Amino acid sequence: MNRPIRVLFLDDDAPEILPDLKLSAKAHRVLIYKSYTNAKEGIQFLKKNHKKFDAIILDGFFLSEPGSSKKKNLDALKETVEELKKLLYRENLRIPHCVLTGYLEDISHDSLLSDIQVFRKGENNKIMFDYLKTEVAKNEVYQIKNEFDEIFELFDSNLLPDDKEQDLVEIIKKLRSKAKYNDDDAFNPIRKMYEVIVTELYEQTYSVNKHPDIVPDALFGGNDDLNITGSYYYLSGFDVKSGNEIFIRGRGKAVWPDHIANLVNLIVHITHQNSHDYPEHVHHYTYKSVVHALLELLLWYKEFITNYKKKHTDG
Repeated sequence: MNRPIRVLFLDDDAPEILPDLKLSAKAHRVLIYKSYTNAKEGIQFLKKNHKKFDAIILDGFFLSEPGSSKKKNLDALKETVEELKKLLYRENLRIPHCVLTGYLEDISHDSLLSDIQVFRKGENNKIMFDYLKTEVAKNEVYQIKNEFDEIFELFDSNLLPDDKEQDLVEIIKKLRSKAKYNDDDAFNPIRKMYEVIVTELYEQTYSVNKHPDIVPDALFGGNDDLNITGSYYYLSGFDVKSGNEIFIRGRGKAVWPDHIANLVNLIVHITHQNSHDYPEHVHHYTYKSVVHALLELLLWYKEFITNYKKKHTDG
């Protein structure tokens, strides 16, 4: 496992113990992604953001809601576990979770919690982290992110929007299939991901240089819709035309190196049909070729933006 796992942490003493726990976790390639002191806020976050983390660490005794009494009982833990079980069943998910507490005996005697792994605070951190990593490694989504770690680092570095991470997972999932495709479900997500890359190329360069010529405003329509074909021509170093008239003059030097321009040409021509449907079945090798072209584009984008930002912030 190369990719760290991201963990949601619920503990009423989180503000006090998080600094040490985060250091311990980081040493074992575990990132404490978010923390809450109470079940109410934790459950709300869990329901809306369960795709953003890989595992959950629960305190044995934490608060039911903000400002509630710290009376020693298992109510908050049991509420959270019950909601978690409902969510996992409803969404057909598998999110490993465990309890980290100083009161092992109290929890082991409760029937609702009898099947949850429990670890003692201050003594079993490494064992707990190893347990969670082993369980997370069984999940298909994590396996994909781990295998394509250098791609998903784009989300870790805030170079792509968080809400597109699952879209990319779904695109890559299909690489394992031998199905034939001829409909929107296969190629539309790739086309949309291409649009995200070019839009972020605009946003990220503009964030450090208010006069960029990497992606001109004219490539976007009134609803911020990207001129897909026009973006290919401009970033490849050509004029963008409407009929025989030039409406965006080429920048003189291509943004994309030759191999990226050639790959984008493939992406645009395969995914940007007017109907997005082909009359014949498209073999799975066509789909895989386009996805691998997309992945190469993403790696180029990561390197380009990283160097561009360094140049314009250091200089």
